[in-house]
Amino acid sequence: MRSWLIALSLVPMVLLVDHGTAQELLRHHGAITGIVLNDGGMLVSSQSGILFHERGGTQPVRMFAAPGFRVQAIAQAPDRTLYVAGGLPGESATVGRFIAASQELIVSLPSSKDVAFGIAVAPDGKHVAVAHSDGSVMVASVDTLDAGNWIQSQKHTAPALAVTFSPDGSMLASCGLDGVVLVARTAEPEQKARSLDDHTAGVECLAFSPDGKWLASGSRDAKVRLHDSATGRLLRTYSGLGMESEPVAGRVVARVPSILWSTRGLFAGTSKGSLYRLSETDDGRTQISSGNIGEPITALCEAGDQLVFAAAGRLMKFDLNDQSPSSP
Repeated sequence: MRSWLIALSLVPMVLLVDHGTAQELLRHHGAITGIVLNDGGMLVSSQSGILFHERGGTQPVRMFAAPGFRVQAIAQAPDRTLYVAGGLPGESATVGRFIAASQELIVSLPSSKDVAFGIAVAPDGKHVAVAHSDGSVMVASVDTLDAGNWIQSQKHTAPALAVTFSPDGSMLASCGLDGVVLVARTAEPEQKARSLDDHTAGVECLAFSPDGKWLASGSRDAKVRLHDSATGRLLRTYSGLGMESEPVAGRVVARVPSILWSTRGLFAGTSKGSLYRLSETDDGRTQISSGNIGEPITALCEAGDQLVFAAAGRLMKFDLNDQSPSSP
C-alpha cells in the first residue's frame, strides 16, 4: 500500500471569457475527464489533477488534489469517499481513494499493467470496478482495495474505456474500442459476461436507466444504442448525433464520448460539441446546445435543475428549465 500526501494550492486556475450563450468559467490543463457532486459544489478531474468548484462563488476554484499521475476517471461512493483511476502510459494502472481529512491519497497495488480509463463504485459502496487499456475490467472489495486483491470480471479485446454498475448493483457493464458492451451479473462472477455487439465502432460511454431496465451506450459511429439490460435485446438506435450541419462530402463522423441517464432524462454529448436530450419512447432527440461550443463534450453531471458538462477543458452548464448553456 502506498499513501501520498497531496499538496493543495490556493491559486485558482480560472479564465473568464464571454462566449455569448456560454461562459467559460473553469479551464483545466487538458480535457476534463470526470465530474461528481460534492458537498457545496463539484469535484472536476483532468490529467492535471482534481479541482473543487464551488457553485455560485466568486472564486469558485481551488486545487483539491494533485496526484503524481494522469487522472482519467473519478467516482464517488455513497459515503463521499472519492475514488481515482488513471496512471501513466507504459506504466501500471493507478487506483486509489482520497481521504479528505488528512489530504492523503491511499493508492492500491496495481489493478493492471496498463493505464486505467474508467472507474465505478457499487451503489452500496462495497466494491470498485476499473476499466483498463489492456481491455480488462477488474473488481475489488473496498475492504481489500489497498492490498490490491483484484478479480477480473470481464475482458475486452481492445482498450476498455468505461464501466458502470446498475442502480441496484446487480449488473456491471463495460465498453471498449472493440465495439462491444459487456454486461456481467455481479452475483454470478463465474458466469461469462453477456456480449452486446450491435455497435459498428468503438464504444466510449454507457449508462443504465434509473430503474436499471435499459442500458444506453455511445460510440464512435455517431450513434447511441439502447438495450434491454436483462436480455441484451437491441431496443432503439439514435443515429447521426452531431452530424446535422455536416456536409455529406468529406464529413467526419462524430463520436459520442459522454452519456448521462438521470430522472430528468437521457442526455448525450458529442465530439462536435453538440448536446442532446434523447427521447425515452422513440428514436427522437432534441438538440439543446449546438456545435458552436466547438469542443468535445467529455463529461456530464446533473446538479438539480442544471446539466453540468465539460467541453474539453471548460466546465459549463445547461439550465434544464432554460435553453442556453452558461457557467455553473
